[in-house]
Amino acid sequence: MGHDNMNKGWPGNPEGHEIEQMIFIIHQALAREATHNIDMHCWSRFNVAEAVPRDNEETVSFALASALPLVDIRKGGYDDLPGSITKIFARTGRPSFYVEFSGQYMLSEKQVNLGVRMLENCSKHIGVFEGEPEGTEESLVTRDGLPGPVTVTAGMNGLFVENGWEPGDYVNEGDLLGTLFSDSTLETEEIKAPLGGLLSAYGCHRRLSDVDLAAMHPYADKGDTVAKIIAGKEKR
Repeated sequence: MGHDNMNKGWPGNPEGHEIEQMIFIIHQALAREATHNIDMHCWSRFNVAEAVPRDNEETVSFALASALPLVDIRKGGYDDLPGSITKIFARTGRPSFYVEFSGQYMLSEKQVNLGVRMLENCSKHIGVFEGEPEGTEESLVTRDGLPGPVTVTAGMNGLFVENGWEPGDYVNEGDLLGTLFSDSTLETEEIKAPLGGLLSAYGCHRRLSDVDLAAMHPYADKGDTVAKIIAGKEKR
């Protein structure tokens, strides 16, 4: 049975439905002969842009050239990526990693700039462009999600008013992340960073916030996540 999700239908099927046929044409014309691959995606605006390579030397060095805010190196195979182009490349010994930018269905100048620099850097890394990758020292590198983020939660029910931060920013311990405003008591509660580090997630949101407007609503129940911080210092 065919797959209607382009991310999970590789290498396609010339006799399948339209999506499978499109995947097949792209694979035959481009992917089959390519030496390297960057599989680009977007998740919600509440999460940091990150590169996710598997743990082999050539793939990791390729991903580190991206200079994205977070590079999370994963062990193991690609069982979590069935039918993906990344898995196709890995099976044939070609470096490939996937990327999640911040802001599904959005155009952000910051994310565009990160993407352009990533493509320029990775092209330099493999010799397509002259020069050396730039900004690679800026990435925070984790392995299998470790060190994991510290989760910051709402201490009461209320509207979470953000304080101008974005995922990928660095905060210091004690920085004001935002303010909760209670609609029932009119009380406010300041939420401050419990440690310094990279904001890997920021803002009140719920499951499917990459595609569902209601899930992006900033009203938090007590205990809801409003930020996640990975310990570290900004390197610029």
